[in-house]
Amino acid sequence: MYLVIASAVALSAGAALAQTEQIAAESDVVVLTSGQRLTAPIIKETAQAIWLDLGPTVVEVPRADIAEIVRRGTNENAEVAADEKDLFR
Repeated sequence: MYLVIASAVALSAGAALAQTEQIAAESDVVVLTSGQRLTAPIIKETAQAIWLDLGPTVVEVPRADIAEIVRRGTNENAEVAADEKDLFR
């Protein structure tokens, strides 16, 4: 019984780790002027700001606070022009 439970826990942990690594590989990295880094998919982008999907919340980051954007993975959202009035693409 212990072996079955231990195996199930190990498989669950492995699946969660693989999913986390996949999300990180597909996420963009936004480096702020303060030096902090935000790793999340960009869901909207305008000349004034970008919006990041941080899971249960969406964060708006003004372009003036961004030092660099490193685009990763297959996230084509950042390449799509967004209307200023849209919250999401």
